[in-house]
Amino acid sequence: MVARLLVTLILCAPILAGADIYRCRSASGTLTFTDQPCPGGERVEVQDQRIGTRISTADMVSIGQTLAQERQTSELNRDLRTREATVADLRRSMREDLAELQRLQNLPSPIHDGVLWEQTLSRQQQVTVQKYESLIRSEQKQIDHMADRLRHLK
Repeated sequence: MVARLLVTLILCAPILAGADIYRCRSASGTLTFTDQPCPGGERVEVQDQRIGTRISTADMVSIGQTLAQERQTSELNRDLRTREATVADLRRSMREDLAELQRLQNLPSPIHDGVLWEQTLSRQQQVTVQKYESLIRSEQKQIDHMADRLRHLK
């Protein structure tokens, strides 16, 4: 039984070696290789690299550059998603903080001067908005910078 399986594998190896390989990039920028065609994918020429064959220096340099570019693209996409999540978290936190200030504003004033209490809460709302908008702007600048770098890599 094992001998038959081994013979079958040996006989099929040349067929498998000649299979088409496709390079596909997902919407998020993740690179995959598959034996099935994919939308926007490209067929990759696979050369026989068995023992006794050599890769030229130019091919090695090209492969190294391609791998480095793909690593940079992958890292930038990961960092971009992280920063976008940070912006979403900042916006959510700002809404929560403002909702809490609004809740306090609807409660009876803990001090005798209700106008002073309302002014204090109003000022606190302004400070809260300014703080979060500043943080969001800073993250958005980084996102824009990363998006530019990604466009230049592709």
